[in-house]
Amino acid sequence: MGKIYAAKINHMTNPMGFLMERTVFSWKVKDCRGKEQKWARIVVAEDASFEKTVCDTGEADLDSRAARLSLK
Repeated sequence: MGKIYAAKINHMTNPMGFLMERTVFSWKVKDCRGKEQKWARIVVAEDASFEKTVCDTGEADLDSRAARLSLK
């Protein structure tokens, strides 16, 4: 299984305290058997237990260079 690294939100690593009108996620993957990503899933929550989710893309064809999300 591959490992995600260089994850960013709006070109920032670990953004805290920013009001973002548009939210764009990007990431890189290493140590994978395949050469292309077939699908990805992004889940955003207000809490660490993921009981209060604000976005769940489901398994979707997301672009790892710029996946734009609509948050509640």
